[in-house]
Amino acid sequence: MSTNTTATNSTTPTPTPTASIDTSAAPSEIATPIVSSCNCNSAECANNGEQITIKLLTQYDATNPGNDFTEYLEVYAEAYKEIRPDINIEVSGVEGRLVLEDDLIELARTQDSEYSGFVMPAQITGDLVQYDGLWDLTDFVRSDETLLWPDFLAFYRERLAVYNNRAKLIPLDGDFFLMYYRKDLFDAFNRTVPRTWDEYSAEAKFFNARTTMPDGVTPISNQTDEEGKPKAISGSCVGRLPKCANAFWTTMVLTTMTQYGGTDTGGLFNPENMEPLLGDAFPETLRHMANQVRFTNTNEFDACLRISDNFSNGECALTYNFGNQINELLGSFVEDKMGVSRTPGSTRVLNRETKKLDPCTEELCPFGETYEDIGRVNYSPYAAFGGWVAGVSNFVGDREKKAAAEFFSYLSNTTQSINDVIPTATSLTEIRFAQPYRLSHLDTKDWVDRNYTLEFSEDYTNAIRDVDTFNTVIELRIPEASELRGEIDKHVVDYLMKIRDGTGDIGLASRKNVTKYLSDDLNAIVANYDAVNNPEDQLLYQYQKSLGVFVDNANDKNLIGPEMRYTGWAIAALVVATSIGFAVWTFVNRTNRVVRASQPFILIMVCISAAIMSSTIVLVSVDDDWASVEMCDWACMSTPWVYCTGFVLLFSALFSKTWRNKQILDNPDKFTRLKVPREDFAKQFVRLYAVNVAILLAWTLYTPLTWDRKAVSDTPDDFEFGNSPPDTYGTCSGEDSAIYFAGSLAGVNIMAMVFAIAVAVQCRFISLEYDENKWIPIAMVGFIEVWVVSIPILILIHQSNNTQAMFMLQVGTVFTTSFFPLLVFFVPKLRYLLENKSSSNNNSHSNTPGSSFYSQQSFYGTSTGITSGGNAHSNSGSSPPSSFPNLNNSAKVPSPGERIPRRSFYGGLKIMAHPRTEDVQVVRLKAKLEILQIGNEDMQERIEEEMQARQMNMSPDDVYAGPNVEVTRDSLTRRVVFIDNTNTGTTLSSANEEKQPEQEDSEQGSANGYAVIS
Repeated sequence: MSTNTTATNSTTPTPTPTASIDTSAAPSEIATPIVSSCNCNSAECANNGEQITIKLLTQYDATNPGNDFTEYLEVYAEAYKEIRPDINIEVSGVEGRLVLEDDLIELARTQDSEYSGFVMPAQITGDLVQYDGLWDLTDFVRSDETLLWPDFLAFYRERLAVYNNRAKLIPLDGDFFLMYYRKDLFDAFNRTVPRTWDEYSAEAKFFNARTTMPDGVTPISNQTDEEGKPKAISGSCVGRLPKCANAFWTTMVLTTMTQYGGTDTGGLFNPENMEPLLGDAFPETLRHMANQVRFTNTNEFDACLRISDNFSNGECALTYNFGNQINELLGSFVEDKMGVSRTPGSTRVLNRETKKLDPCTEELCPFGETYEDIGRVNYSPYAAFGGWVAGVSNFVGDREKKAAAEFFSYLSNTTQSINDVIPTATSLTEIRFAQPYRLSHLDTKDWVDRNYTLEFSEDYTNAIRDVDTFNTVIELRIPEASELRGEIDKHVVDYLMKIRDGTGDIGLASRKNVTKYLSDDLNAIVANYDAVNNPEDQLLYQYQKSLGVFVDNANDKNLIGPEMRYTGWAIAALVVATSIGFAVWTFVNRTNRVVRASQPFILIMVCISAAIMSSTIVLVSVDDDWASVEMCDWACMSTPWVYCTGFVLLFSALFSKTWRNKQILDNPDKFTRLKVPREDFAKQFVRLYAVNVAILLAWTLYTPLTWDRKAVSDTPDDFEFGNSPPDTYGTCSGEDSAIYFAGSLAGVNIMAMVFAIAVAVQCRFISLEYDENKWIPIAMVGFIEVWVVSIPILILIHQSNNTQAMFMLQVGTVFTTSFFPLLVFFVPKLRYLLENKSSSNNNSHSNTPGSSFYSQQSFYGTSTGITSGGNAHSNSGSSPPSSFPNLNNSAKVPSPGERIPRRSFYGGLKIMAHPRTEDVQVVRLKAKLEILQIGNEDMQERIEEEMQARQMNMSPDDVYAGPNVEVTRDSLTRRVVFIDNTNTGTTLSSANEEKQPEQEDSEQGSANGYAVIS
């Protein structure tokens, strides 16, 4: 390491007035600023008479003076002391770029404060930022008038100098790859300047091995072979020395197919998951590079960048290189023969999902250009290496930081830097490392004044403007970047050398094998790094920071957050668990009167629908905080499908009962119970679900919802890096037509629910067992109320971009519409069931709620008290009314001692009252009254009979028979009355007499009904 120190000077120069800054001016109109933003007449600058010493570290290269930055810094440090004598600058250098990079990373890792600043390659920025080794220059570059920040090319100002949206560097050099070609040859042979890599290969093939111009006489170059004949030129010449620039060349070709959506979308890795962007693009890259190797007469693998001399000597038709290719132009054979253009592009780009190459379109390749003959071409200029930059150490004092930043501002200012880009006789140094990086560097007049032709000056400056785009590829600036580039170099060089030697296979299978091995090695480097570092330092986050797309915390991204997400999942789990619990309860109690009346399959459908709807909460909780964008896209479009499926299932259960009610209302004499056939439920489901599916299917196919992360507020085109990263929010969005599909879906389902409520209102006076007609409308009205309230609020919150509020409202809406129907359906039934059991325990003969008053006494008793003989007595008009619900003309009279079986019950709710018929309870009371009247009349008759019998000395067991009623007396306390609706007479017989056939027929006919009167 060599150290050079520049002594300070106590002389104070006269201050120079500050020039005004107009950032809206054209490059050529920007006022020339002073060379320093402060001077020693300033109290701040003079540091109260104290001297400040800053030490700078950079690269020393004794073998290549053009790369010896120690000399460069020493020269300008000497000049700077005349402006800032209070600052003492010491310059140190280390041999070679790789050694410099390693030393800088170690200084950052150990937080060494020995050096105040560095002149270094931009590609190691990520390594230094990882250890917080670079001072944040954001406020400095905004306020420093010398630097004139708006004069920098947009790419350097907003991308290269910035890391994680904070200014960390001051550019001193601009590195873009450009394509250089023999303009005289292309004009003479009427050839088209390559626009794509296929055309590059075609032109290289065309010119390769040519020796003369079209006239067949004029030599193409001034070089001759061993025999003195004109030397054949190479179609293409590019330095491919191993471990030199092969990774750069490869990335340049590859990214024309992998980066087409802007710089922040990444070219080598996917910034969403750190997946290498290879796919079918890398085999295509190898094909292009193999063709270039085939069409050359130069041993490209023996030289690195110095192969540019071959082009300057006229030995190549085409090449691509850094901007300093022009350093050898003046005085060379091609001084007036060289053309310059942006590097070629690609008509196909990599689909990051399918890994296939898709044709470029205006939508897919917004930064491309369309040609009539070849279509759309994607251009992604490559800022390889990143150029040389200045950085300030974050581990020194504030005064040293500011002093170092001001010196670097002096180096980079407009007046000084033009001499580094285009040296003249008055330049302080002949070191020519810098390429244009300011707008003021692109003034063609400056280039013409320095002896470049007007035509070349215009071509060169226009080419620089062409590559300063929003799709420029930024160099990989993350930890392990050197290792990643090394793997690319190794695999590509090995493949291309085999092609050169004729031992390699240029076929697709061979290229795909190279791609697979490279992908595995790149993934291994990423995985190994992540395995030994903290999760917050993983390479994915470092890569996102280098592209300016990383967001530090959930608040900046307006994420749902784990707490709210887990709360939502817990709510969904509650609904699902409750649904399962009620379903199990329904199955266990399926034979119970209450459950059977409500139809178990309807109850099960309600449980299933609630569980399906509640699962929507899981879908709306999916965001890019924990899920991939592909999964977010899937969740976005799945949400309406799942919720509508659950809703239609629930609606079908509710409406099938409501519609059955309507049928009962219109046909009062046809139904005695509300029982929904399963086919009716299926019809209601299919009808509404078919409409929902039609809308959802069209929505999914035409304009599906996709996950999109947007800025909370509009970001201006001239977004300044120094601002805090813009807050963003993630949302499911679609094209403008998506609102019509969503509106149609909501409209159809709301209208269906409103219609169901209207039908329920019509049927409100029908009284059903267990008050079922009350609970169904409550459930449906609750749905409408929730929707009417929540939908407008959802729209307002969506417009306000409050992700967490949006999520909680969605959770509340789904929870209410799924859990509330469960409670409405099952809680009353639980209450009825408990009351029924309690009543049964207190009174074994008590009636179930709403059941017939005679059902248990009649059908759970025995016929022991019923005799088949005895005296009968006629009692005309004693039969119950025909509307009495349990009269069954086919019923059979049980024989004495026979246990009467339980009636069959197949579910359904008993109709307790109908607005168009007499109330069932009134019918029951009338039936009771009639029976009591019959009993009273029979008692009077019995008394009379007893009195007559005593008068006539007859036995009490004699039987009297009448035309309509048959009476058997066996005691004074109990009598069985058989009601004969056949109006057939019977014969008078004694209880001890044998039955006559007529009597048997009479008993069969009397089986229309009976009652036991005590």
